[in-house]
Amino acid sequence: MNTNLKYLFGKIEKVKKLHFVVNHPIPSLNIQLNCDINVTQPNKSSIITQELGDWINKDGQKVISKNIYRWTAKNDSIIKLEHLRFGKTKPIFLVDFYNEKNNMWKSLKPHICEKDKYSAEVLISATNIKLIWHIESTKHTYNIVSTYYN
Repeated sequence: MNTNLKYLFGKIEKVKKLHFVVNHPIPSLNIQLNCDINVTQPNKSSIITQELGDWINKDGQKVISKNIYRWTAKNDSIIKLEHLRFGKTKPIFLVDFYNEKNNMWKSLKPHICEKDKYSAEVLISATNIKLIWHIESTKHTYNIVSTYYN
């Protein structure tokens, strides 16, 4: 595992909190929530992050948010990100990240979900990790920013 990959995995291992923001052009679709994070490392090459939080929708109802991601080092320079919505044995592939430069990882190809295209980048700072999704749909372009903290 190269130095940049070890650094990213070391930072992910320590996260405890998540601040999640959807910046959508339709105000009612904007979301902000804070989550607790549980991190496990089933082996040397992968880390699982479990996010659990809630937010209040525009109708005043509490909505539970739960996501489970698996970050896997495919080799010294590529990290695969999968969603484990259907469990560890049925992962949903999202993107492969490559290390563009120190503290920045970018998706090799966008994730396509129906007509939406999701590109992503990971930015690492001394105090947090940001997973930024850039979404292009037929009607809108918007961002989702997940900021992970210790």
